Amino acid sequence: MIAWKPFGHDWSMASARLRCFLPCRYLSQAGWPCELFNLEHLSQYKIVIFQKIYAPEDIFLALRLKKMNCRVVFDLCDNHFYHPLDYETQPDERLDRLRRMIGLADAVSVSTPQLATLVDRKDCRIIDDAVDDFPDNAWHRFRGRLSALDWRIYPPRARLVWFGNAGTLDPPSGLADLGALIPELNRLNRSVRISLGVISNSRSLFDQRVCGAEFPVRYFEWDRRTFRSLFRRHDVCLLPVSQNPFTICKTNNRLLLSLLLGLPAVADPIPSYGEFSRFALFGDWSSHLRTYLENRKLAREHVATAREYIRREYTPLRVVRQWSELFDLLGIAVPTAAGHETPAELAPR
Repeated sequence: MIAWKPFGHDWSMASARLRCFLPCRYLSQAGWPCELFNLEHLSQYKIVIFQKIYAPEDIFLALRLKKMNCRVVFDLCDNHFYHPLDYETQPDERLDRLRRMIGLADAVSVSTPQLATLVDRKDCRIIDDAVDDFPDNAWHRFRGRLSALDWRIYPPRARLVWFGNAGTLDPPSGLADLGALIPELNRLNRSVRISLGVISNSRSLFDQRVCGAEFPVRYFEWDRRTFRSLFRRHDVCLLPVSQNPFTICKTNNRLLLSLLLGLPAVADPIPSYGEFSRFALFGDWSSHLRTYLENRKLAREHVATAREYIRREYTPLRVVRQWSELFDLLGIAVPTAAGHETPAELAPR
């Protein structure tokens, strides 16, 4: 049996959702015996994937598993080499733990080629995030529409949207990046009337970092159940990204998701976004936002071709194949269907 030990157990946590919960589901549907880690089943495990966790107790568990002839995989989707996490007080000790976990793992997987260059292992494997999915039923759609009703009090405006984790100030990421864009949006608003929706997970950080707007701004608390409906009530998605060693290792998941849900996107370029250069506009914010707002035909064409590409290339089966190849290298026999056939549950969406 294969077990996934996530960074957190809440579906609202993107890294756990995209790199544990969804891959575990897809692999189970493809025939792999998978589950989230359960200490009571310790003796049954052939592989345990530690997702971005390397606390002392995790290292102790990994050593225990290896003594039981269980394979250990360490999965990393953020550049933890660059900046100590906010709650850490001893960054050198944290980096020592990170390197120790990487060293004792039987295999290491990462989310981007840029992150792979930082891992001191030639056998490091690059495995994509799963494509995000969200509940879609009538009640959740109604709640999403209800959340956005008070936009109607404003005169007609182009509706921009930003979404993501609140992030940090050092290194700049998340709402700090959005806050830095406000002066540019103010200049745009003087000629094109705009509003901005912000979907995130910290109202207090939003209040601190997104200031000085000369146009209506509305904060929406992230809710996986209503996100799809709420997000689609906007016209263009903004994805500003500061260039630093942390952000250049980020995946394409937010850009991919925006296009998949039907919104054109203007973004700052990072390496993982290059694959989508045919389907989005990068930098030159005022000009490119104006382009999409005034040329709706171009916006629709970019979204339509992007969705076709994403649905063809970024299927659940892609995730199954990538993980199956890693498990095969660790000597775990691949189930007959995994990575070869396409169960109905894994067909392109």
